[in-house]
Amino acid sequence: ISMLMLISEIILFAIALNKNWYRVDKSKFLKITGIIFVTTTTLSALRIASSSGYQNARFKAWLSHMGIAVNNADEKLKYMNYTNSCLDNIFLKSRFIGKSESAMESVYGLPESMADFVLAPIAATCGKAVVALIIVSLIALAIYVLSVSVKQKNSLGSIVGFSCGIVIAIQAVSNFLIVFGLLPLAGTTLPFFSIGTGHIVVEYVLLGIVLSIYRYQDIRVENNPTIAEAA
Repeated sequence: ISMLMLISEIILFAIALNKNWYRVDKSKFLKITGIIFVTTTTLSALRIASSSGYQNARFKAWLSHMGIAVNNADEKLKYMNYTNSCLDNIFLKSRFIGKSESAMESVYGLPESMADFVLAPIAATCGKAVVALIIVSLIALAIYVLSVSVKQKNSLGSIVGFSCGIVIAIQAVSNFLIVFGLLPLAGTTLPFFSIGTGHIVVEYVLLGIVLSIYRYQDIRVENNPTIAEAA
């Protein structure tokens, strides 16, 4: 989660640089940012690999799921391998359209089936076509939010809109990748679908902010919005 937050902040800062909000050398800054990101990612991976907690177990379970042999003695690792196996069985047994009883049997044994892994019970009860529709719809929503932000003439509205779009996009894409085994298991939610009041309220607040930005997109045109132009 912390890595996803870092990626989000880097994207937002890159947008601010592109708008000339800071009087810095863009090429040098991007190089420095790239070095910091690679260094941080490497140190985080080494820390996870050397730890003995759930982060290490998640990483090993992901490697095992990708076909790389690891020591399976850890109980935490066995639990996560079991979760990955349940997810694989559910999507394998699900029909293209409609409910699959054999897939539902695996859903009953899947932990957090209605929260972190809600796409799995949706596939079992409604079919893979509905899962594909949900994925396309959420990606389209994120792209729409970002496109609204690009057209925003007010600087504050633009960066706030980008923030909302990035939150929705990263949360949705990370959930897709985790459910399909392309990222290590982690606590995540699917926007607007996972059970839980808190994150759903936040997501609808973000949409409300975007709608407000769209409604008042022409409220003010800034003549001198950037430091570079003022200089």
